[in-house]
Amino acid sequence: MLELKTIDAKKQRLTTLVVPVCQDGDLHTKKAIQALTATALELPEFGGEKGQSLVRYDPPGLNVKRVIFYGLGKIAKVDAEGLRAFAGSGVQRLIGLKLPEATLATPAAAPLGMEKERIYAALMEGALLANHRVDAYRSEPQEQPLKKIILDASAGDVKRFRPLAKQTAAVCEAVHLAREWVSMPANEKRPQQLADHVAKAARKVKLKVQV
Repeated sequence: MLELKTIDAKKQRLTTLVVPVCQDGDLHTKKAIQALTATALELPEFGGEKGQSLVRYDPPGLNVKRVIFYGLGKIAKVDAEGLRAFAGSGVQRLIGLKLPEATLATPAAAPLGMEKERIYAALMEGALLANHRVDAYRSEPQEQPLKKIILDASAGDVKRFRPLAKQTAAVCEAVHLAREWVSMPANEKRPQQLADHVAKAARKVKLKVQV
């Protein structure tokens, strides 16, 4: 469900591209994304300030249905938590629009002064943690999580950070499971029942359990 992939927005058809933008500098190195960002920043309603967003449809020259820009504020103040929030907000918005997938434009490491691993980890965590709904007690699920989340990455980064993607996905799945247990009504998680839930989950990954 989580995938690192090298994206060419001119050739590959994308349903939705989510792009982080700073108000005082460019976060991206791909010319197509740089041009998109520059065009967005020319509009009076969007300046890249933290919390701002802008949607554009069918941008010329690209094979993209919609682009959603998210402002992160000033570059010097962007940290891992800000990237998590950006990715989470993007995913939640697309879930609300009932879209099946999202492609996140990954910012370059140099402008942020951050290590690549930290950037990818923050985006993965924010996107995966947001892509979860507890619907066990609803007659009909109100919202469906995204089926696929793609992070734009160079060919080298795809290979280098594939293990990080698997590790982050495993951790976030565990968080989702914990959320579901917390959301259970008390009459369904008496001590023995909760122990059974934990034991069942542990045995799926071949962990020995003693209660």
